[in-house]
Amino acid sequence: MDSFEASPYFRSDMACIPVKVCIRVRPLSAKELNQGDKEQLECYNRDQIAVAGRFFTFDRVFGNTSSQDDVYDTCASPLVDNLFKGFHCTILAYGQTGSGKTFTMGTEETTDSVGAPTRGIIPRMVETIFTKIASTEDPSLFNVVASMFEIYDEKVFDLLGHERGESLPIRESSRGVYVQGLSQTSVESLTETMKLLETGCSLRKKGGTAMNEQSSRSHAVFTVVIQKAEESESPSFEAKLHLVDLAGSERLKKTMAEGERKKEGIRINEGLLALGNVISALSEGLKHIPYRNSSITRILQDSLGGNSYTVMIACVSPAESNQEETLSTLRYADRTKKIKNKPVVNIDSNAAALKQLQEENRALKKEILRLKSGGAFVADTDEEADVDDIESAELVAAERRILELEEMCQRSLSENALLVAKLVKIEHHGEDQDESLEINDEMDAEDRQQSMEDCARNVHKINGDVDRLKEMIEERKKEFEDASHQNEKDSARFIESREEIRKLNSEIGKLTEEKDSLMRKLKEVTNTGKVSNQYRQRLKELEKEQSALKQKLREYARYESQKKESDKQLAKARSELESAKKMRVDMVKKLRAESTKFMKMKNALDRATVQIQRAERKREIEVAASKRQHERQMHVLKQKLAESQAASKRLQKQFAKQVKTSRSNLDKNRLPDYCSSELDQAINMWEVTEHIKKQMELKKNLERRRDRSHVDDEELEAIVAEIKAREVEIQRFEQWRSEQPCKPAERWIPCSSSEMCATALQSLFELAEKARIDAIQKNQKLLGVKEELRETKKDLQAAQRELELEKRRAAMEDVLDHKRRSRLMSRPPGMLNTMEVIPGDGEEDEEEDDKNDERFPTPKECRNDKYRSRHVIKRAFMLDTSEDAENDKPKDNWDGGILGDPLHKMPKVKFPEL
Repeated sequence: MDSFEASPYFRSDMACIPVKVCIRVRPLSAKELNQGDKEQLECYNRDQIAVAGRFFTFDRVFGNTSSQDDVYDTCASPLVDNLFKGFHCTILAYGQTGSGKTFTMGTEETTDSVGAPTRGIIPRMVETIFTKIASTEDPSLFNVVASMFEIYDEKVFDLLGHERGESLPIRESSRGVYVQGLSQTSVESLTETMKLLETGCSLRKKGGTAMNEQSSRSHAVFTVVIQKAEESESPSFEAKLHLVDLAGSERLKKTMAEGERKKEGIRINEGLLALGNVISALSEGLKHIPYRNSSITRILQDSLGGNSYTVMIACVSPAESNQEETLSTLRYADRTKKIKNKPVVNIDSNAAALKQLQEENRALKKEILRLKSGGAFVADTDEEADVDDIESAELVAAERRILELEEMCQRSLSENALLVAKLVKIEHHGEDQDESLEINDEMDAEDRQQSMEDCARNVHKINGDVDRLKEMIEERKKEFEDASHQNEKDSARFIESREEIRKLNSEIGKLTEEKDSLMRKLKEVTNTGKVSNQYRQRLKELEKEQSALKQKLREYARYESQKKESDKQLAKARSELESAKKMRVDMVKKLRAESTKFMKMKNALDRATVQIQRAERKREIEVAASKRQHERQMHVLKQKLAESQAASKRLQKQFAKQVKTSRSNLDKNRLPDYCSSELDQAINMWEVTEHIKKQMELKKNLERRRDRSHVDDEELEAIVAEIKAREVEIQRFEQWRSEQPCKPAERWIPCSSSEMCATALQSLFELAEKARIDAIQKNQKLLGVKEELRETKKDLQAAQRELELEKRRAAMEDVLDHKRRSRLMSRPPGMLNTMEVIPGDGEEDEEEDDKNDERFPTPKECRNDKYRSRHVIKRAFMLDTSEDAENDKPKDNWDGGILGDPLHKMPKVKFPEL
């Protein structure tokens, strides 16, 4: 298991630490696999990644097989220890849409999935925080507070409020940047925290795009604050953990977003661009960091370049179709590595101030009790000594501060004296100084201004010290008044106690006398035992009263000693107050003296400045007079020179006009050829681009065929070879296209005048006219060729029909011959063959028979459907005049009756192919 606990990044004693950057590569999605995308990322040595031939090095690189445990143990687990030391911590997920940011952070986790092995960073860190709190000696000292908000359309919305209200403002204070009015909920367990996270995620803005069906449309920030109360050994602190799930960068061409989704994508890209500008400014060490350009940059102001331990997890896609976005994300993360933060322990300033006030209050109470009790608390001498030590230390510190202020004033006076000496020197030598002295004057003026500012700052510091001293005196005066008031009460009580003591002494005397008289009576009365017992009892009572009175006397004596001690303390406080007042008077006197000296120095500087300004004005007047005289002399020379220059310019203009005319004629002659060549080059570029697109489409089709499971090895090798051939062809044309100087902005540089532009337009018009005429002529030729082709098709169809009829006629001839032969063979001997040609009376009978019976139709008659049907039916009846016609009919070659359709029920004769 990897861990960075031993690395310098997690050392809390360093002044500056770099932002830790990790890369996580997600696996290919099902959609990418169906599209045939290939992986284009390569990881090396767990800290390097390569894409498109470029190598990047980060703190850690997680491949597509890494688990959630690896990511948490490396990136998030070491931050928990720093969080419990009082440091702010931030985990930032960045990447394009659909790259796995929400899965890595676990923003969409619910209470049911907190125990799953695929849970993200947020539930794991929250569980570790509560486990660590439970393992401490006193878990009641810790308080955990959770809050969640989103940044949508550059506005901050609370996700844990009762309802989604108006946007909240972002404010800044001495403790950092915060969201005013953000609801915060105290949590005590992992389940409560996950319920809040689930509630916030349900209110977060989401929407579907072509790349991600559940795309986050806002930046989400889940904050966990750990507050630790003060202990005897360790102070209190308040540490914040920011878990940021940024919205993914989008390309509208790929997300196919429209309407509101398109506007959201534009605003998301604008916010991420502002964040990139902040990262660039921090990595380059610029003085001005544009935190205020976006809401997300203001929220992350402490996390980037401020008081925080920050880890950035850049999520990327391995698909070849997302190569540009992946490369942009890696560059983004590479710049983030150069940012350095300065984390400090966030001790609660209010708690520290409260502790100090409590200590002071405790000391004052001891002092008041000491003043009240006088010498009653003799046993607490150590505490009184501590209070005296504190007061002595305060006095020593005040005296040391006064000495420092005196030294500061002395240095200021010495500096003022040096400045006055410089001013006097400048005043005496002001008229003889040249340009270098002017520069020195400016520098001296700057020094004077700086010295005056330093002096003003010193006076301001002295005023502050005086104000603080006044406050201290007021406090001492109030304490003295309280002590005086208490002393008055003690004095009144002391007077009362003295009167009481006097009364008690008189009562003691009376009781003593009564005791003596009772003793005498007891001696005298010895006979009666009852009376003796009464006297003895009364005597005991008197002895008790006497002892009680003596005890009161001792108490009042102690009160008297306390009163004396209180008087001493009051006198001491009065002397301290007087010394403080005297100190204040001295400080006021010193302040007045310093102010007087400052005003004198300022007046001297003002006078010196006025004198210098007068000397400068006098010198300027002299310089102006000499300049005017020199200008008058130069004016005459300039007139003569202007005349000669005018003649020279006229000759030069005539010569330049002739040269320009000749060049213009030459350029006009060459311009048509130039326009024609540029047009040819543009057409060639278009043809090459179209060819590249077709080759890429063929390559994709071949890759789909290659990925099929039923392709054999020989076909696979042929497909791979064809893919390589296509890639070589694409590379060859790409190289040719990159070598061509196709820059539209530089195409019309030769047209430097309106005349040249008119010539170029005329040339382009002639080329366009020629191209239009050629296109019309080609269209006309194409129409003629189409008409000829149409006629040829008609002739071909007619020839095919004639050929079909010839085939059918030949088949009919074969059938007739077969019938004749059959009848001849079945005729009885001596019977006349009616199918034979019987000689007639002459040639006219033969011609008539040929016309009526044996004549076949001509090709023109065959095309006549009416004649063709009649003639074929007639011949069919002629064939069936014999009584054996039904038996002699070839059943295998006929498809219907005699009176069927003659065109579709002709003999089925197989013809040889032509």
